[in-house]
Amino acid sequence: MNTTNINQRTKKLWSKEEIDILKSEFAKGKSIKLIASMLNRSETAVNKFLSRAGIRKRRWSISPKSQNRITSRFFANQNKLKAHCYKTMQSFDDVIRYLRSAGYLVRSTCPDEYSVNGDMFSKTRVLLLANRLRALEFLPMFDIPCICQ
Repeated sequence: MNTTNINQRTKKLWSKEEIDILKSEFAKGKSIKLIASMLNRSETAVNKFLSRAGIRKRRWSISPKSQNRITSRFFANQNKLKAHCYKTMQSFDDVIRYLRSAGYLVRSTCPDEYSVNGDMFSKTRVLLLANRLRALEFLPMFDIPCICQ
């Protein structure tokens, strides 16, 4: 039995195009599973690359199934977050302006729904996307009382 073939792994290197797609889709809030299927990679490979490249520090996504869980967990420690960072912007329009300045195409479709680069987002998901981007830039979080409660 040839054990060298069993023990050898072939590691597929990440191309520049794959890295660009991964970064943009992750910033849009796409799930790891969806990104992995788009790139024909395993979820483990995508997770490892995100961590090793410093794109994200821990594993979390804003999929609709986990949105409520993330929102409640994220804002449960709101008082602790306020003690560690200052507030700079208070209106939801500031969140929209920030996302547009970051290169996102944001349009209001209904009073509480927004189209972000063609995908439908609730106000909560828009706020989570903006705060995820701000966390990556080590900027203070947006604190909007009508959405954060």
